[in-house]
Amino acid sequence: GTLVPVLSAVALSTLAVIPAQAQVVNIEDGGFTFTFGGQINRGLLRTDDGVETNDFFVDNDNSSTRLRARGAYDFGNFVGGAQIEYEFEFSSSNSVNQLDSDISSSVTNERKFEVFAETRFGDFAYGQGDTASNGVSEADLSGTGLGNNSDVGLIAGSHLLRDAAGNLTDAEIGDFFSNFDGNSRLERFRYDTPEFLGGFVASASIGEDDSNDIALRYSGTFGDVRVQAATAFAETETRDRLSGAVSALHEPTGL
Repeated sequence: GTLVPVLSAVALSTLAVIPAQAQVVNIEDGGFTFTFGGQINRGLLRTDDGVETNDFFVDNDNSSTRLRARGAYDFGNFVGGAQIEYEFEFSSSNSVNQLDSDISSSVTNERKFEVFAETRFGDFAYGQGDTASNGVSEADLSGTGLGNNSDVGLIAGSHLLRDAAGNLTDAEIGDFFSNFDGNSRLERFRYDTPEFLGGFVASASIGEDDSNDIALRYSGTFGDVRVQAATAFAETETRDRLSGAVSALHEPTGL
């Protein structure tokens, strides 16, 4: 039968988020620094698929609940260190649907596990972490990313569509949307240049499974207008993608 995408913005507009961030430990001793902290990001998701309305207590997958630890030492000519970040999601906003709202379901993912060096020649990182192109389609100065990220599937992406007769199908909202971003977090080697030409930073990474990319980011201010932009070319074993975004904020008015 014909699929009727009657969910969509309804699910997104009714996500009430309750984020809380904390830096639990912050140690500085000579050239050594260590920080430990994280965030809890719970939300209430209400969806209406045209037949029934459901409420879900979820972990907001736009910026999941997570813990992180970072240690670094200043050697004088460069700063070297390591960081670890894990996420803990209970009933993720992108996994619940009309047939499954189990609050006990949980997902634990290793987000970052890497060593890094920050030098006057640029920044280097090795291990699992953000590739050069990750996030280039999400340049956004609106401050609304927690409630409405460009990746629609992160909120109610597993909700099932109904056919013309109102019956649930196997098709999910997330099957029909993509934020067309670059590569995600992978085991990779990454390099970022120092800032040049008043706000530009170029990046490149070589990752597992032939996932390689290059990116160019810009951040700057023109009078009362703040600008953020990014673009990247990313390749994997199955696809090549050119993507990017630009955002401008008029600071006196918030437009």
